[in-house]
Amino acid sequence: MTEAQSILNDIMHIDRSLYLEMRHLSSRYGPEDFSSDFANIIGNFMLSAGQHRMPEECRKMALDIWHLLRR
Repeated sequence: MTEAQSILNDIMHIDRSLYLEMRHLSSRYGPEDFSSDFANIIGNFMLSAGQHRMPEECRKMALDIWHLLRR
């Protein structure tokens, strides 16, 4: 399981409404807009789990999550 898959799985179980919102918005936004909008949310989610990531890493993670949601 990739880190993006793991984070998406955690979000799905911890905050179902956030997961559903991300899923809905992934169909309305392109990958770049989605990753820009959700980078801070992903960063804050990871920070709450005790993991710090740089903003570029969070954008990349959000982009990876967009691709997972679009499957």
